[in-house]
Amino acid sequence: MKLKLFHCVFFILITSICLADARAGEYRVWPMLIDISAEPGGNYPFEFNVLAIKSGRIRVHLNKVEQLSSGHVQFVASEKIQGINLVNTKASLDAGETFIVQGEIIVPRKSSGSLLYAVIIEEDNTKKGAGLQIKVRYAVVIDVDIKSRKTKLQTKIYNLEIIDGNISAWFENHSNKKARLKSQLVIRDENQRLVDRQLLMTQSAIERQNDHSIIHPNSVVKILGSSDKLTSGIYNVLIQSNFDEKSLPVLRSKIDYIH
Repeated sequence: MKLKLFHCVFFILITSICLADARAGEYRVWPMLIDISAEPGGNYPFEFNVLAIKSGRIRVHLNKVEQLSSGHVQFVASEKIQGINLVNTKASLDAGETFIVQGEIIVPRKSSGSLLYAVIIEEDNTKKGAGLQIKVRYAVVIDVDIKSRKTKLQTKIYNLEIIDGNISAWFENHSNKKARLKSQLVIRDENQRLVDRQLLMTQSAIERQNDHSIIHPNSVVKILGSSDKLTSGIYNVLIQSNFDEKSLPVLRSKIDYIH
């Protein structure tokens, strides 16, 4: 019996933007996060470094940044992304050589809020043929905060549920601004006696051990918590939230909890 070997390419995406740089595969990239404080109508150059551990070719291209319901982000390819230009998109590097990726952010005149971009760096020397290949991709995130007139917040918290002690609700940010969400759940019994207080956060914030969640523009996320102090009965529950350091309307609900 003859066995066929299929040509496979596995992509490893380096997205840990809390680190100053990333080392994996054949390259080192730094910084992984670029913050830009911008004014409407301005142009803002940026740059970052790619150091070749071994000789090879790289390709640089742009992705959109989208937030998942878990609070994590994903990078999505797009044919055209407005507001950002790259100077050079390909380079051939010798071992030990550093390539400086350069680009420019163009902020529209009538704009406010937040802009997010991902610059993807990947090896451009994929070998053809049978076997297994590991292809490492790096994502440098550019976070633009536009200092302009006040942004009107458009948010919504809804669908509060408590099942088997697990608490969840949904939060929508229809604003064009990225900001911190801090939500606290307060549970009282039928006689208004305090039963429990819990912070609610996205899964991403829980994993980072933060007490707040970062919510991107035009995103919908699920905020989570848990309580082991509930027995079967009727509870008066409310969620108090601050977004962009501003108080949001309180979500109130009466829950018939079955333990």
